Amino acid sequence: MWAVVPVKEIGDAKQRLADHLDPVARRDLVEAMLADVLEVLASVPSLDGVVVVTRDPRAARLAEVAGARVLEETKDGLNAALEQAAADLRKSGADGLVVVPADIPTVTAADIDAVVALHAGADRRVSLVSDRHGEGTNCMACSPPGVCRFHFGAGSFAAHQAAAREAGAQVGSLELAGIQLDVDTDADLEALASRQPGPGTRGLLDRWAAAERGAPAAAGVCG
Repeated sequence: MWAVVPVKEIGDAKQRLADHLDPVARRDLVEAMLADVLEVLASVPSLDGVVVVTRDPRAARLAEVAGARVLEETKDGLNAALEQAAADLRKSGADGLVVVPADIPTVTAADIDAVVALHAGADRRVSLVSDRHGEGTNCMACSPPGVCRFHFGAGSFAAHQAAAREAGAQVGSLELAGIQLDVDTDADLEALASRQPGPGTRGLLDRWAAAERGAPAAAGVCG
């Protein structure tokens, strides 16, 4: 089982946080979350490896530092990038993949182990973890890679369940708090402040909080 972490171009990421964070702060957040996610994945013994699919050079460097393999994204859009990664892993003989977003900094190794354990034992299987609203998909394990189409986006949790059943795959799901918080909006950022993210993200939040108490502009926090 290989973890696949898709990363869009960092400079364009997290636009929904633009009212709260300036571009530098958004970039710092994206990079901190990615580094934390990759650190966790590198510590999961049940994974055969980690692939980061991206065309962003900064993301590629972070992946290499973490010991992950970089697959240069050649197709536009998240689902197309995941199809590319699935095809690459099938070609290399991988028996499965688990999609792990780069913006879930509270994920733990135990969370990923739980997904892998749930997923074990079936030739054609899809295992899912929703977002905290029960609508999106924050983790998706597939055996074999690409057993069904990817439908990440609005309403993807139900769409992935339907696609898996249509493909004749067994479907399972888990609720894991460490995976279910992805950071896209101001409300997500507020929720993150009361949680225990990885060290990079926690350090960044602490620096912002300290700077905001004295000089908001230095923290990268708008208004």
